[in-house]
Amino acid sequence: MEVKDYLNFDDVLSDLGLGFYQLKITIIAGLIYLADGGEAILLSLVLGIITNEWQLKDSERSLTISFTFLGIMIGCYISGYFADNFGRRKCVIAVTFFILIFGIATSFSENIY
Repeated sequence: MEVKDYLNFDDVLSDLGLGFYQLKITIIAGLIYLADGGEAILLSLVLGIITNEWQLKDSERSLTISFTFLGIMIGCYISGYFADNFGRRKCVIAVTFFILIFGIATSFSENIY
């Protein structure tokens, strides 16, 4: 790689190239974002069903939506702190594990509480 007076992202990326490692990281990160975004999408899909099944009032329905997005917001702040202090890799693995565990746990819910 030749030394230039200035570097920009395109030049650095062209010089380094893309290999198997970059492809693997891109796929893993994409699947993690898919799982995380799936929470919001799944909530919108099943909210009508659980509203009828559990006889939810409008206030309970709003509470369910609010707590879901509040949890996502708090999780983003906390995971950023842990990623800075303990490393990104460990944090991504832990967050993915928590998404899996709590996703399975919510599938066994019998009511919103």
